[in-house]
Amino acid sequence: MTSKHIRVLLVEDNAGDARLIQEMLSEVYGLSFDIRHVVTLASGVQCLIEGEYDVVLLDLGLPDSKGLETFTRIYAHAWEVPIVVLSGLDDEQVALKSMQGGAQDYLIKGEVDSRTIWRVIRYAMERKRIEEALKTSEANYRAIFDAASDAIFVHDIETTKVVDVNRKGCELFCYPCDELLGLDAGHLMPSEGPYTKKKLEALLQKAVAGEPQVFEWLAKDKANRFFWVEVSMKRTVVGGVTRLLSIVRDINERKESEEALRRLEVAVEQALDGIAVADMEGKVQFVNPAWTKMHGLKVDEALGKDFSIFHTTAQMKKDVIPLNETVKKNGSAQGEIGHVKKDGKTFQTLMAVALLKDKEGRPTGMIATARDITERIRAQQALERQKEYYEKLLDEANIWIEVLDREGRVLLWNKKAEDVTGYKRKHLLGTLRKWQMEYPNAAYRQKVFGFIRRSIADGRNIRNMETEVTTYSGRKRMVSWSSSIIRNREGEITGGMFIGTALDGLSKKASPKAKAARKNNKKG
Repeated sequence: MTSKHIRVLLVEDNAGDARLIQEMLSEVYGLSFDIRHVVTLASGVQCLIEGEYDVVLLDLGLPDSKGLETFTRIYAHAWEVPIVVLSGLDDEQVALKSMQGGAQDYLIKGEVDSRTIWRVIRYAMERKRIEEALKTSEANYRAIFDAASDAIFVHDIETTKVVDVNRKGCELFCYPCDELLGLDAGHLMPSEGPYTKKKLEALLQKAVAGEPQVFEWLAKDKANRFFWVEVSMKRTVVGGVTRLLSIVRDINERKESEEALRRLEVAVEQALDGIAVADMEGKVQFVNPAWTKMHGLKVDEALGKDFSIFHTTAQMKKDVIPLNETVKKNGSAQGEIGHVKKDGKTFQTLMAVALLKDKEGRPTGMIATARDITERIRAQQALERQKEYYEKLLDEANIWIEVLDREGRVLLWNKKAEDVTGYKRKHLLGTLRKWQMEYPNAAYRQKVFGFIRRSIADGRNIRNMETEVTTYSGRKRMVSWSSSIIRNREGEITGGMFIGTALDGLSKKASPKAKAARKNNKKG
């Protein structure tokens, strides 16, 4: 987010307040804001009709509208855009009611600074993205839910017990996901010190009452390790049920600490990875405990022996000799190498080998680190089986599902998509062919293709967009589209999942969008 322009629609009739907000946003480090300022509700609505915005900052008291009606009318035109209400002390209750109606947050004018306003905008945008994801089908919800870079918890509104959690939440708190389910929010917080359950309960009660909460807290994982997190809590509706949604971000720079710890562990004899040193003739000079344990040997059974005792004859020929030749040529190499235990059982390792050199740069031996990846291989196999399972589920789904990358190439095309269009996935996967096939009219194709690519690039989900597609048989079919953005673990956009619903039999009752789509797609 730090590299993008944030498009802001500021609806505020007080010139002084508007200027102050613009100045505060200009002070946010590393970000740029494209601010459109208007002073009336009518002009704000017109801006939303004509353009796209990442967030709306809305004053409830405008020359042409007052109070809750101002929010209601704006929301009707911007329900997909996060709205932050600008409130005075005298209408704070109205601001709270607007949040119950769909606003993401509110700011009391005169009590904010640049850090506060950016935090509110950032969390409003993040909460809106999550809420939109939660409103999609279960398959789309799970894909985006688990792809989120922050931990996400869904709590029972009365007990605060966890009813759902994403993969990042399980990783962050070091729990199997099934063990997190049923735990209340207080279980993940320390019970002593300044960050007590009593204070947490007060924050929870405010969030449950409809007042969103953003705070920093000292959390606790399953191993009783304490670490700092930033928490955003808000009451929301998931699947028609009122829930408490928590977005939890690790602010402990955990990744940097873990990487430093890993380097230290490798450097000492007690490293978790196996370490071995051999001279240029292949005689073992050093092994650490992890290495001997890995091979079922004692230290004196390895020292002075040829390194071939750690491999079968087939492994030496297939894996070890080619790897060592690369090391001698390039100075280092790594790869998956087969090993053998003393009892004859074989196992796979991820092995890195480098030359050791003396002061004159002459090779004196080789140092190798090895990590047993047997469990990882099993996990990968299980993941592949799971992938096949979900692909089969998608194939059996009675809705048109397709996944596109950032360029618009087809990555997934389920059976229902084949049935509706007549186009086979083997002809489409990894290509842009679908666009020319479905939209033979060049001008209409460019319009639809450009819109879809922009929505993916901007990280924007679409709802109920109607286009007319041409099937393999030449039949014209109206299709309503909804989409969900897909991100990797680092939060980077990789593509989008699109669900299409064929709108057949609508020739007389077609919506204005449908009629326009048919007109645009007519062959000249």
